[in-house]
Amino acid sequence: MALVVCNYQAQVQRCVASLLPWLDRMDLELVIVDKNSSDGTEFWLEDLGRRANIQVVHTDHVLGDAA
Repeated sequence: MALVVCNYQAQVQRCVASLLPWLDRMDLELVIVDKNSSDGTEFWLEDLGRRANIQVVHTDHVLGDAA
């Protein structure tokens, strides 16, 4: 599964919370691409990325969704 985020930490947390049960039940990996968040989302994602089945990628600038 892939998720592209940029800020809106509360909404990102709710979205990830809804996906975590699926990750625990199935052999899935969640890849989260953080498009240069600046509201604390980036730090929350770093903590979350310590889980074995979650990979977090940070960009140094805001990308368009197609990128």
